[in-house]
Amino acid sequence: MQCLDNVGQDSECQSPPCAIVPLGTGNDLARVLRWGPGYTGQEDPISVLKDVIDAEEIRLDRWTVVFHSDEATKQTEEKPGLPANSSGSTSEDNTAIFVMNNYFGLGIDADLCLSFHNAREENPDKFNSRLHNKGVYVKTALKKMVSRKVWKDLHKEIRLEVDGKVVNLPPVEGIIILNILSWGSGANPWGVEKDDQFSRPNHYDGMLEVVGVNGVVHMGQIQ
Repeated sequence: MQCLDNVGQDSECQSPPCAIVPLGTGNDLARVLRWGPGYTGQEDPISVLKDVIDAEEIRLDRWTVVFHSDEATKQTEEKPGLPANSSGSTSEDNTAIFVMNNYFGLGIDADLCLSFHNAREENPDKFNSRLHNKGVYVKTALKKMVSRKVWKDLHKEIRLEVDGKVVNLPPVEGIIILNILSWGSGANPWGVEKDDQFSRPNHYDGMLEVVGVNGVVHMGQIQ
């Protein structure tokens, strides 16, 4: 959806409505917005275009995520008045910034996704089917399960703060921050609402859901 940001800068409509053709592996955003789990190529293109015309417009939250290096964070704390450039980073650091539509992970989830991404970048011709891609995910996950020592102390090494309050973490190996209730090809890490203290989440409520995972096995059990 980054292309829409670029188009919006030069158009009269800053937030043009868009439809999604689910050509990816998981297609989680397409699932949430009811465009289906995956385009097979057998669908009639005319019917797809008619569905786009008849579709209802709905809102989608989009979040700016900023990563600071330790040095940049210390510099900002020491010099709170330091001016920021247009990308949101300070003038002398290497701050990374991106827009999140679906979710992002820390720990084992992010490690698994990065390994898959690197494998696909190295041999893009081999990743030519949704079934094969999911198979690679499973194989990669099994390897991570064997070498789980990397993330078993994640809860001791990070500090999680939500709504200005520090959260005491259980022994988790990964944290997933969700904007939509679909992850890993349609799974819902947030689960069915069983506690009245939480309102029913959606993708336009201005809030994020934070979920911890105990490891690869736990990730595989999420439905």
